[in-house]
Amino acid sequence: MNILGLALIFKNVPEFYIPVRIDNRDRVYCLVDYLNYQGIELAKALLLFGKGEKIYKCDKSSIDYLKIFGANCFGNGIDKKSYIDRVLWVDKHEEEILNFQTNDKLIKKADSKLLFIAFCFEYQKFHNSLLSNETFFISYFPIQLDATCNSYQHLSLLSGNEPLAGQLNLISGDKNTVSNDFYNFIAIKLNDYINKNWLECQKHKLLLDKNKSNLDVNLDNHQNIKDLNKIIEKIESFERLLKLSKDRKLVKLPIMVKPYNASLFQMTNYIKEKFELFNNKDINLPDNAKFLGDNSIKKLDVKYGYIHKESPNVKLTNKDLFLLTSLIEQIVYTEFPKLKDLNSYLNEIAKICTTLNITIT
Repeated sequence: MNILGLALIFKNVPEFYIPVRIDNRDRVYCLVDYLNYQGIELAKALLLFGKGEKIYKCDKSSIDYLKIFGANCFGNGIDKKSYIDRVLWVDKHEEEILNFQTNDKLIKKADSKLLFIAFCFEYQKFHNSLLSNETFFISYFPIQLDATCNSYQHLSLLSGNEPLAGQLNLISGDKNTVSNDFYNFIAIKLNDYINKNWLECQKHKLLLDKNKSNLDVNLDNHQNIKDLNKIIEKIESFERLLKLSKDRKLVKLPIMVKPYNASLFQMTNYIKEKFELFNNKDINLPDNAKFLGDNSIKKLDVKYGYIHKESPNVKLTNKDLFLLTSLIEQIVYTEFPKLKDLNSYLNEIAKICTTLNITIT
């Protein structure tokens, strides 16, 4: 209601300005709440530029970018196709786009419904201009095209990491090139890593099970029993994680904040946004935990856990989620080792600057 209220106030104002600030990473942020171009979808969909630009009807590149934006707003996988395919999708559905007010079939399917409606209005305007004798039409329409993981793009260039640059679409291509999806790449690897670690734990458990009779007899062999418990605990964690859908939505936020020095704890908190807290009496400790009297194991989320908001059958402990985040970090550093070297270098620089009491510039 605040966004719509502000929009009604400003709709007859010829132009207004949105004050911004620059943070210590040189990122620009809007200072005003609600109605700004970095706000929620409704806010973005309502805004137009105060000053228009001439878009020449023969300027295919500009018109194509309008179509690409429309395809991006529709989503449903179309936004992951090549630029050419996105343009062709709009051409194919042109009649439905132009008649969106009477045929809302595409609107209902669109991932970003409000932005897609804003695109439809602009596309109508462009199409109607073709009937006039003017060689151009005036557009006030803002088109936002996002880059692929800006922070990782900078890190890949700083470290000369060509494989990472390729995943981040920094290697030149043409309009027929399908963009890589870095988040999806990590999500696929995450599934592989969980399966691989689960199998390794199973092998380790088999080795320990061979000595199980000796462990049962020799109760002084405390460390071996603890090792067995840890392996059993990890196996159970991996088995719960295998039920979780590892998609780009799950990994996007923790991956995004990693280059900004986010801790594993902070990254885990972003994953927790997909879950709700619940009483997890059904998630049990290993059988030997009581025998060991290991307080560190007993304290480990016995009372509460997390249930996935979209998949209620997926129930995880806090330690499961922390293990998941650790694997995400492991994937980034294993697949792209130069990032780990760069991170270590920057950490050492920070330590030196702290010791010398000088500013990091």
